[in-house]
Amino acid sequence: MGNLQEVKSKADFLKSSDLVVRENKDTVWHICAEFDQEQIMDYLTTIIEDFNINCQNSAGETPFMVAAREGNLAIIKYMKEKFV
Repeated sequence: MGNLQEVKSKADFLKSSDLVVRENKDTVWHICAEFDQEQIMDYLTTIIEDFNINCQNSAGETPFMVAAREGNLAIIKYMKEKFV
């Protein structure tokens, strides 16, 4: 499970819109989608002004595609309600 307090403590660092955090160009959005972290994704949308929820990693996957691949239905529902 994600640690929202830890994420909040790094808020200034995370304000980059499509912060790439893995070699495969996964962003914080991909990571949240992969690990079903709706609460963290929701928080990040409040501190990052210009974010692209449709950003692609090096495999061409968007966060929505990653969530679907992992079977994370809660975050899929959240992203659909919030961004579509």
